[in-house]
Amino acid sequence: MDILTIYAIAVGGIFTSLVIIRVLKVFAPWSNAMNVFICQHLAYPYVLGRHSLLGPWTRAGVFLHLIYLAINLLLLFLNSISMAAAGRRAGTLSLFNMIFLLASWHLSNLADILGISLRIYRRMHRAAGWVVVALVLFHVFAMLQGKSHEDQEINTGRLSAIIIDVAISMQGLLNDLLKDDVLDDGYILAISVYVGRGLLSHEKLPFGKHDRAFIYQGTPDYSIIIPAEVSGEKIERLPNIRDERGRMLLITSASARVRDNLRHIARGYLHQRLQMLELEYQP
Repeated sequence: MDILTIYAIAVGGIFTSLVIIRVLKVFAPWSNAMNVFICQHLAYPYVLGRHSLLGPWTRAGVFLHLIYLAINLLLLFLNSISMAAAGRRAGTLSLFNMIFLLASWHLSNLADILGISLRIYRRMHRAAGWVVVALVLFHVFAMLQGKSHEDQEINTGRLSAIIIDVAISMQGLLNDLLKDDVLDDGYILAISVYVGRGLLSHEKLPFGKHDRAFIYQGTPDYSIIIPAEVSGEKIERLPNIRDERGRMLLITSASARVRDNLRHIARGYLHQRLQMLELEYQP
C-alpha cells in the first residue's frame, strides 16, 4: 500500500465521519421515534428463540450478521478472476478482520471505549472470529488447489514428453508386430494416439512404417469414434461372406470426466452389443 492510498483512505474516513455526524444531527429530533421503531420491530422480536445450543437470535442480530457476511463476500469475490486470486484476497481479509479481534487485551476495555455492552461486544467478537476462520480455510483450500493444479500441469507435460520418447523408441518393435497382423488384402489392428498438448508440429503424424498407427494433435471426439466403430464400417471384411456383427468391447482407463462422457455415449449403443469395461486409473 503506497502513501497516496493511505492518504486517500484517511481523507475519505474523515469526510465520511463528518457526513455521519451531520446526518445524526439532522435526525436527532426523530431519535426517540426511531428508537421505538427499531426496538419494536428489530431488537425485541426473535427469529430463533432461546435454546440450549443456539439463540436467541433477534431480527436486528440476524440482519447485522448478514450485512457483515455480505460485505466480506463482496470484498472477496469482487473482480476476482481466478480461484488463486480469491484465495490470496481471503488471506488479506482475514488479517483485516483479526484487527477487530486483537484490538484490546480485554473485551470489556474496548466495549467501554465503543460505548456498547459487553454482551453485544462478545457477539461481535464471536462473529468476527467465525468469519476469520472461514476466510483462512478458504485461503488454504484455494492455495492447495492452485498448487495441485500447477503440479498436475507440470507432471502432465513431463509425462507427455516421456510418453513421446518411449513411443519413438518403440517404433521398431511396433513395425515387427504389425508386419504379420494382416488379413488377405486388409489388416486387423489400427492404432490412434491423441496428444492433447502442443508437442506435435502437425495435426496428424504417422507412427511406424505401416500407415496403421497415427499420432493426432488434440482430443478425440468420442461421439464420432464410438458410433463409427459400432457400425463396423472400419472393419475390412472378406468378399462374398456374410458374417454376423460381433460384439464391441470399450475399455477405458481415464479420468472421471472422460468416463462419464463415455458412459453417456455408450448408453445409446448397448442394444448393438456394446459393452464397456472400466479399469483402474492412476493419474
